[in-house]
Amino acid sequence: MSNQTEDLAALLKALGDPIRLQIATTLAASTDSVCVCDITSLFTVSQPTVSHHLKVLRDAGMVTAERHGTWMHYTLPPRAKEIITAILSASGASTATTLPLATTTECC
Repeated sequence: MSNQTEDLAALLKALGDPIRLQIATTLAASTDSVCVCDITSLFTVSQPTVSHHLKVLRDAGMVTAERHGTWMHYTLPPRAKEIITAILSASGASTATTLPLATTTECC
């Protein structure tokens, strides 16, 4: 199997989980980096679970992380944004399916 095929399979596997896909689509709709505390507030799972999902996305090259003090802030690189947009377009969905981000100023 070619390296390109393996990379694509890893990418699709990373996006194959509903929480990870929702994180990616929400980040794709954001114009700024998003704090992990704001991402965590979107889901009913624990913060360590959200961090695990973000690590899987980061390992697949779908998100980038930058530390701001104590907190990690996440963005989608341009190529990842293109991929998410293409997936949403092909599925008939839109970024309107993203969860609303309520930016929390308490943590960051």
